[in-house]
Formats: sequence, structure tokens, C-alpha cells
Amino acid sequence: MTARSKSVDVAVRAQHKYIPATEAEREEMLKTVGVSSVEELFADIPAAVRLKRPLRLPGAYDHYVPSVVWHLAGRGEFLTAYTPYQAELMQGELQAGYEYQSMLCALTAMDVANASMYDGASATAEAAVMAKDLTHRDEVLISTAVHPEYRQVLHTYTVPLGIHLREVPYRNGITDLGALAQMLSPRTAGVLIQHPNFFGVLEDGAAAADLARPLVARSPEPPRGLGRGYRVRRRPAPRRPSQLRRPVPGHARDAPGVHPPHSGSAGGGHRGH
Repeated sequence: MTARSKSVDVAVRAQHKYIPATEAEREEMLKTVGVSSVEELFADIPAAVRLKRPLRLPGAYDHYVPSVVWHLAGRGEFLTAYTPYQAELMQGELQAGYEYQSMLCALTAMDVANASMYDGASATAEAAVMAKDLTHRDEVLISTAVHPEYRQVLHTYTVPLGIHLREVPYRNGITDLGALAQMLSPRTAGVLIQHPNFFGVLEDGAAAADLARPLVARSPEPPRGLGRGYRVRRRPAPRRPSQLRRPVPGHARDAPGVHPPHSGSAGGGHRGH
């Protein structure tokens, strides 16, 4: 590569600084491995099994980003939010977690709020495990109006722990409280509902809690308004401005509802973003 081509290449990279390789670099790599195009790299894959349409990625779409997002995401305390491996590099994550937990405590009137779950599905499973540990019971009821993927993860989590899952049917888009009342038993450690649920409908959480509380003897005092002992939400991981400028492949849009947190932990150990 000549000095001129290098300068041109640098200029192209400056224009497209988020693209890993320039066209010239791709051509050089293809020449090195002995092929003339990227298509040749896939020659061993039969045409019959190749995808012949554009890849559909739920959540990867053009969307409006309010200008305040850039101002907040570009601040130093949030811009450094990456990984909890090193304390000096995780101040942004600690700050974001503190702000999130403070806001959730104010909104829900709960005394504490955690922010170290992997994602919504695993946080739902952790809530079920916590209910079992607090009550020493082995049965958890979950509404079928909860996101189906959350219920799949819950099943994976709880089977090795000896937790018996029972699914409460929904009716007209919301949890059937009549069925819930019949399914509750002295074995029940807790009831899991999603609010708003998978269909985007508002659940009657207070009524569900009123049904469950007499049986769950060790249930903590519920917060104001909605009578649940504890709750889980999903918090999107903080992203840098460079990550917000375009759709993120594979980052699926959340189903409607109140989801558990998705964030790095301030206590150490990797929490993938």
C-alpha cells in the first residue's frame, strides 16, 4: 500500500469510524486468503440452505432518539459504564445503577431495589427462587400472560432446584384470578405476574396479591398502592453514543410490560451488556 493510498484509507476510516474495515482493507484481506470476493468464502454452503431474503432482526429498526439521550450518554460517569472487572473503570456503571435503584425505590415505595440481574428472564427466575427460600415451599405459580421466553428460562432455572411450576391460565388477555384462587395451596411460595403483561394489558396486581398473601405467611409487607411483596423490572444497559446511533443487531425489542433489570453488577463478576 502506497503512502497516498494509506492517506486515503485514513480519510475513509475517519468518515466511517464505526466500520471495522475499509473497502481497501477488505480487498487486501481477500487477496491474502486467495479469493476474489466475500461470496467465495461461503462457497461450501449449499445454495439451498442459504437465506435468500434480508435478515429480519426484531428491535433493529430506525427510531427517534431524543437529543437529551446524547447529553446524558456522553457524560463521563455514564460513558465509562462498561464492565465491573476493574473498580476504576466501572464508575459509570455504579452511577447508573445508583440512579436506577433510587428511582425505582421512589416509584414503587420499596425499601431497596437490586440492579445486578443478567436480564428480565433470569431476574424472574431469581424472584421465584427467593420466594422459595423465604417461605420454604416448593411451588410457584406463574401466569401464562407472562412473556413465554421468561417462562422458558424460569423452567430451566427451577427444575434442578426442585421448584414445582404451575401455569395460571389467562382470560380475555389478563390472568384468570378465579383460576389463580383455585390453584393456590399451602405449597405455594409465590405468584408471578407481569404488569403490563405480554399482551400489553394491565394486570390487577393488588387483587392477585390479596389472593396469595393469606397463604404466603412469610410474605413481606407490601409497598403502597400495589400489594406485592417484591417486584422485578428490566433496566436496559447504558450505551455509549456510538452504540445508540444505529440499530443494534440482535438486540430484540422488549415485549410490553414491567421487566426485571438488565445491567452489570456493582459487586463484581461479568454481567453482559
